[in-house]
Amino acid sequence: MKKPIILGVRGESQMLVEESGAGICIQPENAAQLAEAIVDLCDDSKRADELGESGFQYVKAHFDRRVLANTFEQVLVDMLK
Repeated sequence: MKKPIILGVRGESQMLVEESGAGICIQPENAAQLAEAIVDLCDDSKRADELGESGFQYVKAHFDRRVLANTFEQVLVDMLK
């Protein structure tokens, strides 16, 4: 959808958002940080668009079904060698 993410959880989800450059990570249950992130993205539509595009490109490169199928196929081929 090419929309930026505001994430308020830790763990693997946070790692994916940071690695992909898809959004802003805030402390869980921190209403002030959430409000600030929303205002920041509303005030900087260029940044919001860039975060959304980064997330889209990351998913396209790493989670596209064809890419995953090709990767899985290559693992199987390598195992059979």
